[in-house]
Amino acid sequence: MKPGWKPGLFIGGQYNQPLGSKIGIQGEVLIAQKGSSSKLSGSRGKTTLTYLNIPVLFSFSPTERLFLHAGPELGILLSERTKNSNNSADVKKFYENLDKGIAFGANVNIVKSVFINLRFVKGLEGITEYILTDNFGNIIATKKGGSNNSFQIGLTFSAF
Repeated sequence: MKPGWKPGLFIGGQYNQPLGSKIGIQGEVLIAQKGSSSKLSGSRGKTTLTYLNIPVLFSFSPTERLFLHAGPELGILLSERTKNSNNSADVKKFYENLDKGIAFGANVNIVKSVFINLRFVKGLEGITEYILTDNFGNIIATKKGGSNNSFQIGLTFSAF
């Protein structure tokens, strides 16, 4: 069973601080849904992980309307919900509380104060722990696995 992608929502705010005419730093605070969908034994399941994400992005503006950005992102797990066709459960205890990633993206100014945002966030570490046992149930190893990789599309409205 290979997990598939699952759409989610995000909302938040950002602050841009110019460091020169074409470079700057952008801090954000976002509430974002990440997760996956899967099909196992004929049952379709979905996992939704809700994070408080705090990216700190370095930006570069090659033109007046295009802003490229990249930088680290730290996510704090707020909630987890797994749902299949029969039931749902909160299994937050099986997930790491911190999600570390690196974000790459662009903002394009489409009209006066409106921007389209495109971003990819690559998870750097596993977010859940697998326990490997022998035939007698003895733990022989633990391993972190699964990472959050997300593609985000959004609109930004600037008040300045």
